Amino acid sequence: MKLLYELRQGEVATVNEMAKHLSTSVDMIEFLLRDLERMQYLKPHNSSSDSSCGGGCGGCKSCPTSLGKTDTWLITEKGLEALKRKDRSSSA
Repeated sequence: MKLLYELRQGEVATVNEMAKHLSTSVDMIEFLLRDLERMQYLKPHNSSSDSSCGGGCGGCKSCPTSLGKTDTWLITEKGLEALKRKDRSSSA
């Protein structure tokens, strides 16, 4: 769940950066990403199919594609709900 929290922060990060930040291996981060996708908490993001993205413009400073990062993820509604439940239980 910690990786999901990190992704929710909205900062673009590479798998290497995530591994370093969470003090784990790249292999573990890749495993966790696949596991979160399997649980339907994440889904791969393809900016070329995103209706809000013109694709290939390089004008959006936060766009992973314009930053040369090709493997990006979106938190699904199910993932957001899981985070909300965790937030509520942590604050209780």
